Amino acid sequence: MWVFFIGGLRRVQIVKVFNNNAVASITDDGQDVILTGAGIGFQKHTGDAVEENAIEKRYYFHDGESDSIYGLFAHTPVEFFNISKSIMDEAEKRLHIVLKDQVLIALTDHIVFAVERARNGEGFSNLMFSEVRGLYRREYEIGLWGIHLVEEALGIRLPEDEASFIALHILNGQSDLSATAVLDTIHLVSGCIQVIEELYGITFDSDELSYIRLTTHLKFLAQRIFSGTTDEDGFFDQQMFDLLCERNPLAHECARKISAFLKSDFLYSLSDREEFYLMIHVLKTIG
Repeated sequence: MWVFFIGGLRRVQIVKVFNNNAVASITDDGQDVILTGAGIGFQKHTGDAVEENAIEKRYYFHDGESDSIYGLFAHTPVEFFNISKSIMDEAEKRLHIVLKDQVLIALTDHIVFAVERARNGEGFSNLMFSEVRGLYRREYEIGLWGIHLVEEALGIRLPEDEASFIALHILNGQSDLSATAVLDTIHLVSGCIQVIEELYGITFDSDELSYIRLTTHLKFLAQRIFSGTTDEDGFFDQQMFDLLCERNPLAHECARKISAFLKSDFLYSLSDREEFYLMIHVLKTIG
């Protein structure tokens, strides 16, 4: 696991120089650490000491990771790591979350190849672009912020698709989420939306407030399904549900089709109460 620190290192000795801005060192207690800073490796050699005031950032890692980590730092300009760390800091500040340490490496690696593709004029579309933008707006906005940061730091304008890739790294890096849960949520919500659009013959505007409320309801439904929890504490009246179905047969059919989709793909059937609230959200959304 990687741990990121600023300050507090007593004395270090260089064991490998990557470039003028990054070196590998060992602390007094024998811990491996990568040190970065402007000119930190300039005219340095193995065995030299590192000046404390030259250290800007530290990346600690465990035994057995040195080959892959050394390779990454040796071939990746330190600016890419700084960009990734800034994106992580921005995500943690805006979303009030803690990201896994591994995000730094995965995100840096992704940005390196994204910049390389952009410089070569190669396109690379994210097939889940619209779903990520619609379902995870705050993460997507951080992705857009990251694109602007790359342009400011490197002079390369990445395509907007990259904002959704950055958003996925942020989502996958949250300690209480897994990559499978994120992809399953996207599949569930987009599948429900497809049922509604096909049945009503419409196409939603993902920027509409009513659509955002609908997808938020569906995301909470997904969380309950995947966590195995129930939500049976709110108001529910069977007679009102029956009346709603009678007066809105298309909305009832929509709820039944969604329930069939969930049973087929996630082995989950909606309760009458869940159908009731789903119908209300659908009716509000379509007007």
